Amino acid sequence: MTRVQFPAYLWGMNSQQPVEPTISVVDLLNQHVLDAAVAGLLWALLARRASLLAVAGYYSGAGKTTTMVALSSFYPAGTALTVARGRTEDFAFVREATPERTTVLVPEFSDHTPAYLWGRSAAQVFELRAKGFSFAGTMHGNGVEDVLTQLVQPPVSLHPSTVASALQIILTQNMIEEIQERRVTGVSWAYPNPRGPAGLGVKGLVAWNPRDDLWHRFSSPETWQQLAAWGGAEVATFEREVQQRSAFLSDLQTAGITVYQDVHERIATYHL
Repeated sequence: MTRVQFPAYLWGMNSQQPVEPTISVVDLLNQHVLDAAVAGLLWALLARRASLLAVAGYYSGAGKTTTMVALSSFYPAGTALTVARGRTEDFAFVREATPERTTVLVPEFSDHTPAYLWGRSAAQVFELRAKGFSFAGTMHGNGVEDVLTQLVQPPVSLHPSTVASALQIILTQNMIEEIQERRVTGVSWAYPNPRGPAGLGVKGLVAWNPRDDLWHRFSSPETWQQLAAWGGAEVATFEREVQQRSAFLSDLQTAGITVYQDVHERIATYHL
């Protein structure tokens, strides 16, 4: 299998030099950034080409890009992972790409550096979803509401219904100062909702509890039904799949398989 490499500007560097990722999703499990149950749920959704935003507060070092890159292994085998080129992005790749097999990686949705996308270019990434593309990116924000506000206000100016149809997963991650460790603190699901503000609905899927340092997933049958329906699966099948994917990741962790390329290959060749 071809070794995975990304241009250095994915990490905000001013270089196109190819770089191999070093942190795998199993590394994230070992570092207790998230647990296998959360990872298995994310895998089941990303395997169906959900789009994702990894969000942290207004500071650097939360690890949102590292998490996004590690989770990109969950996209279907054969997915072309195309890194957006920031302010110089002209979206010429759209003409050559197969949308249903292409995921656009966005280093960051912001105007902080030339490597990042904002304004009209950021909106275009969301609009590509209607053409069959998926995307994963990072963003700064104080929670889900702040992120959504930034996306619908100028200069990005997306309509809430576009956000609802383009984006599925909002993952929040932060550096926990008391323990100086990173944690995924929440996972939310965005979806079209005629009764929501301008057609946008959001519900929590996962919440991290700082008291016990554990993650608590939703238990509502309605939510399982909604996710399964979105993914084109029966509820029982989808629940079982999440459990199986979680167990597979736990087995990799137990076996000490952590190197990014090794983990990526095993995920790519995994069969339910």
